[in-house]
Amino acid sequence: KKYLGINASEFYKATPDIINDLKRCCDGQIEFSKELINVNKTTEREHFKFIRYKPITTDLVLVYVDDFIEKKQLEQKVKESEERYRLISENTSNLISILNDKFEYDFINEQAFMNILGYTSKDISGKNCLDLVHPDDLKKNMKILKKSFKSGEEIGEIRLKHKDGYYIWVEIKGKPFKDYDGKVKILTISRDITEKKQAEHKLKELSRVINIAGRQRMLTQKMCKEAFIIAFFRSNEKKNIEQLKSTRHLFETSHHGLRYGESSLGLPETNNFDAIKQWQKIDAFWQKFRNLIIAIENVNHSKNVINEIIEQNISLLKEINFLVEIFEQEGKGGSFLESEEIYRLISENANDLITILNENLEIEYINESSHLDIIGYSKKDLMGKSIQKFLHPTEVDELIDHLKKASKIRGGIREGRIRNKDGGWIWFDIRFKMFIDYYGNHKFLIFSRDITERKQSDQKLQESEELYKALVRTSPDAIIVSDLKGIIIEISQRAVELSGFKSIEDIIGKSAFDFIAPEDHEKAAKNFQKTFKNGILENVEYKFLKKDGGYYIGELNTSLIKDIYRKPKSFITTIRDITERKKIEQKLKESEKKYRHLFETSPMAISLINPNGVIVDCNSNAERIFGYKKSELIGSRLLKISAIPKKNIPLILKKFKYLFQDKISEPLEIQLYTKEKESIWVHLHGSLVKLNGDTFIQFIVQDITDRKVAEQKLIKSEKEMSIILENIPELIVFQDLDYNIIRANKVAGDSVSTPPEELVGRKCFNVWYNKNLSCKNCPLDNTKKTKQSTVGEKKGLSGNIYKIGTYPVFDGFNNMTGIIEVAQDITEQRFAEQKLKESEEKFRLITSSATDAIIMISELGKISYWNKSAEKIFNYSEKEIIGKDMHLTIM
Repeated sequence: KKYLGINASEFYKATPDIINDLKRCCDGQIEFSKELINVNKTTEREHFKFIRYKPITTDLVLVYVDDFIEKKQLEQKVKESEERYRLISENTSNLISILNDKFEYDFINEQAFMNILGYTSKDISGKNCLDLVHPDDLKKNMKILKKSFKSGEEIGEIRLKHKDGYYIWVEIKGKPFKDYDGKVKILTISRDITEKKQAEHKLKELSRVINIAGRQRMLTQKMCKEAFIIAFFRSNEKKNIEQLKSTRHLFETSHHGLRYGESSLGLPETNNFDAIKQWQKIDAFWQKFRNLIIAIENVNHSKNVINEIIEQNISLLKEINFLVEIFEQEGKGGSFLESEEIYRLISENANDLITILNENLEIEYINESSHLDIIGYSKKDLMGKSIQKFLHPTEVDELIDHLKKASKIRGGIREGRIRNKDGGWIWFDIRFKMFIDYYGNHKFLIFSRDITERKQSDQKLQESEELYKALVRTSPDAIIVSDLKGIIIEISQRAVELSGFKSIEDIIGKSAFDFIAPEDHEKAAKNFQKTFKNGILENVEYKFLKKDGGYYIGELNTSLIKDIYRKPKSFITTIRDITERKKIEQKLKESEKKYRHLFETSPMAISLINPNGVIVDCNSNAERIFGYKKSELIGSRLLKISAIPKKNIPLILKKFKYLFQDKISEPLEIQLYTKEKESIWVHLHGSLVKLNGDTFIQFIVQDITDRKVAEQKLIKSEKEMSIILENIPELIVFQDLDYNIIRANKVAGDSVSTPPEELVGRKCFNVWYNKNLSCKNCPLDNTKKTKQSTVGEKKGLSGNIYKIGTYPVFDGFNNMTGIIEVAQDITEQRFAEQKLKESEEKFRLITSSATDAIIMISELGKISYWNKSAEKIFNYSEKEIIGKDMHLTIM
């Protein structure tokens, strides 16, 4: 009732934006929505509001206001959550991807994909994940993905194609989830298990070698049977001829299967040269024996002829009979290929420790040979003992936790240390798998591979890299290491000095081409490609630029560095300053010709002036900088050219005189004009030169207009900043990272009754708190540590309360260089808040004990206060009445 009928401008006076929107809605008769942020003056909290305007009639507008601060807070939490997720996904070594229902990539953690598979997001975003899967693993991968969609988490092992064409083994885990739109997608996490697969392959190879030996014996036994047929063939009975043919067919079929992979055991894929030699020996043996049988089959069955053939091959038959005797003796001991014997041989000859634990983590089996070789323990030392006794104390709990997880997912992997018999610790790559034995007991099969050498190699590699870095930096030679784009990643101090810089950090991160004279860029680009192709570049000369604009001639040798995979990684370059040598060579050539070359290719404007002040020559950069043609400059008097302002003529004359008197003259920075009367700033350097016996003054001019403009902008900016600082009501102080005051405004000086310039160089805690050490809970400490701004309150020595904001300052390289402190005196504000609080407390005490009913109603007609007397009079409790409309309750 209070507000009905009043003007909207009065109702919305705290939010003038709404009044403007109302006019827009009425005038245009349009419906629209917008978001509005306003600050509550009492709480200083921001309120986010969603406002919809809808015209009902030409003179009636519906305004709907919704406070959506919770939505904004939720959006912020989502943003923070996504940031945490991003950090995790970008820094893990596992491949993380999100697939849609078509198995297309919606997301990948790019850094891990680049490190392991070589792909960027651009390479595979939107592509089907099956395109990367090895053809033999497609069915398996489809099964994993489909099971993930239907039944939840699924794990498997597949091969993924690297960008360079080879394949990487990964253990892939798929898990379904729903996105914001309710669409089911799969989150896949893949771990590189290539090393594990290589170990398994090595174990399988050992098994194949054993199978080769078994095949050899089987084949020889078949050959021996053939020998018996030949021996009995002397009877010349026809049935033996047929038996011979039948047996030869069986023999050839069996040999073909064993030789070319038709047997169930498969072909031997091994690099064991002894096994290969044995196989080749048996193969040659069979070929001779086969030829003998064919020879006997093809004769006319004459006993004499057959006997003659047999006599000629008596040595072969004797060898066969000898082998028969050996195999007859071995046959009494049982089958060679009996499975338990094979797996015993595999286990005993494996390079890894193989261990079986029961549910109590007690050792039930070890491959003793490997345990003795690697850690010195026999079966007697280990059987029945807890594995925990042999693990590093800091890793026991972690292993037990991994084994518990392994019982759920049937496997696991980790690195850890095992104590050897001498008391030392050896690093192992430990892979374990849970299985159930014949009696239903849960047990753990553990493979432990000695990775001590790898760990030592990693340490040595790190030490080597540090040593390499130190050697480069401290080398007396000029050495530069750059990446494949030519960006400098390491440099020696000598190379820094050659370039005219002071520190290594000034150069790292810059392009190597920045230090090569422009005229050598094309040559450098071609040589860059040549080095990339051939791996080396020798004795190439470049002109290298220095920081001060000068240069030196360097002889360059470059080599291409490759990583362990033989892929190009970086370039290492040595540079030798051959400037002096070039000067000597220059004297051996015609000075004019050499001078002309340097003269014309210089990046600066160069002119030669005779003692009469006449320009006798100039280079092309003089044309470029001043806009005159050579023909306009050569033959003209220097002082007659309109390029020199009148005010600067005395400076030029003085420099001219000093040079001809062979006196040292410092370079000048002066203003000149172009032909078009445009003002330019130049760096003018003059020197005395002799050419063919004549003396000239050589002026070298460098256009520094851009630098001067930048300096002027900086001066202007500093001036504007000073005006702002002196007129702003807050206390503002600039400090370095050691809390030394660099600059302070007048308010800062007035706060301690000291001119602001006298605060410069003093510590902030000494000025405002009269201390010699940093203050406790100092906001500057927090900003220095976190590199983020902070806002807080602090009481000064005078008792005044300050709201203090601290803000980090960064240079162009994102290095933190200082802190800006802004302080606002809020003593009166806090005093007023305290008074208000005391007043509210008094009000509460008075109203609560009053005998009369005291009721407070908000602007919207809602009851906001209800004392005890009101409860008694109206028979409503405070809980029931607060927030209710006055006219709907007690009116």
